[in-house]
Amino acid sequence: MSRFGPALDARIAALPIRRKLTLIVAIAVAVGLAFVFVIVGAGELRENYAARVAKLRAVADVVAFNASAVLDFQDAGGATNLFRAFESDPDIVAAHLVQKGGGFSHTYTAKGWQAPLPPPTTRLAEHFTTHFDWVTLSVMVPMYSGGELIGSLAVVSRLDNLWATVAL
Repeated sequence: MSRFGPALDARIAALPIRRKLTLIVAIAVAVGLAFVFVIVGAGELRENYAARVAKLRAVADVVAFNASAVLDFQDAGGATNLFRAFESDPDIVAAHLVQKGGGFSHTYTAKGWQAPLPPPTTRLAEHFTTHFDWVTLSVMVPMYSGGELIGSLAVVSRLDNLWATVAL
């Protein structure tokens, strides 16, 4: 007896062999399609994630290169002007610049973004790091001047567009 009950068992037993084979083939095809859907979805998610990390790292590297003077002079106005570059990308919702030793930090938050910064983004990053929390993806890049670590920059991107792409 199956776990679906004796009524279903009786209906299947009453089917001619041709119908039973058709049912087996239909179930196998449905399971195979579901498996392929999961595998393709996972691959698509991995590709989009890698592309998003690469894009954020490139943006963070450029902004971090230009932000070294901001850290040297602890210039909040300069940091604000520098962070205006993030306004052109609707997926970037926050950024945090921190100086080694904690003497200076500056935060950018996109208009309408209410969530707090992910905890790893507020600390000094001594090497390239990513942080994924299902809602946001953050990249943290260290900043060097004269071969010495002077600070780090974290860039935070929302992931709702990534999930929408995978859902399609």
